[in-house]
Amino acid sequence: MTWVDRNAYMERLWALEGTRNIKVITGMRRSGKSELMKAFSASVAQKDPSANNIYIDLLDLDNEPLLEYHGKRHNCRVGYPKTS
Repeated sequence: MTWVDRNAYMERLWALEGTRNIKVITGMRRSGKSELMKAFSASVAQKDPSANNIYIDLLDLDNEPLLEYHGKRHNCRVGYPKTS
């Protein structure tokens, strides 16, 4: 596959760097969204190796257990204060 430079998209992502915003890329199927995020993730890691930088490919079979969220809800505790 040939890499196509997407400088405008990378610049927009870098403009959000350092913000608390979660970066989400949407678009047509097979348009390079995952490759763009991999490239951005690599450039963040290169700029700051200690950055809190997480990339999870949910199509990778090794990550399939992450999709089983129904059983994981029992590990979360949510408490609501009593009102009366």
